[in-house]
Amino acid sequence: MSCELVLAADHPVPRQEPRTSEHIHLRAEPTAPRAAREFVGAHAPALDEDQLHTLLMLTSELVTNAVLHARSALTVGITISETTILVTVADQVGARPQGRTYSDRRESGRGIVLVGALADDWGVVPQPDRPGKSVWFSMRRPAGSMAEGRWGENEMSNVGPARGEGA
Repeated sequence: MSCELVLAADHPVPRQEPRTSEHIHLRAEPTAPRAAREFVGAHAPALDEDQLHTLLMLTSELVTNAVLHARSALTVGITISETTILVTVADQVGARPQGRTYSDRRESGRGIVLVGALADDWGVVPQPDRPGKSVWFSMRRPAGSMAEGRWGENEMSNVGPARGEGA
């Protein structure tokens, strides 16, 4: 899964912090960013409108980059802890994403710049045993949001096992 590789480093979510992860497997096709936004939005904790918009926009940027540049199957993961929301996008190509010099005349090339500007943290972790990488970003959860999630009083106890495509 895409989250485990990032979480093994004990950053950005400390190992001792209770957390849950969900995953979806997607093909590298034009509908993947929308599917990823829907998936992340369905599993996100309670957030204000601006935070939710940022979460979904950054998810879309990472998935779009994977579709356009990696062109391989990808796995999108969301990990939620008491303090952090982590989104990961894993693909099967080892090349690292690179920020481009952009101009006002180009319609693309700003994805990684947006991630760097709007996420609390982000990074790239190469797969240790095969071609591929996980690109991730994290956002801090608002204080006191644990009991206000979409899954009831304590969404951490109501989350099921990781899901794959078609689950």
